[in-house]
Amino acid sequence: MPHRNKNVPLNREVVLNLNSNKKKYATTSEISIDGKKAMCLIDTGALTSFVSEKFANERNLKREVIQNPKHWVTADGTTLAVDGQVTVSLEVGNFVCRGSFIVARKLAHEIIVGTDIIRKTG
Repeated sequence: MPHRNKNVPLNREVVLNLNSNKKKYATTSEISIDGKKAMCLIDTGALTSFVSEKFANERNLKREVIQNPKHWVTADGTTLAVDGQVTVSLEVGNFVCRGSFIVARKLAHEIIVGTDIIRKTG
């Protein structure tokens, strides 16, 4: 019978750092975007929230002009190509709010919830 480390919460996935043997943990959660369930990465190191272009296209999310454009870079330092902004209803458990997400062309996760949305949860 496999042994599970009880110190690692179930809603975490292991992210390996290619430059070392250390493991890092990323917290994921199920949320609803405009009433449809999806998995997201909760990223306390991201100041901005993002959705992948593929996710936005599959959900037919209406894109808007980015209200506060920035030069976003990924963890490895490359520039993140973006294509607009979407404003959606976001539900996490009993918490509901409207939030804006930047649409990114290449994203490691379908949805990244950054501190701009996390702060709204109080």
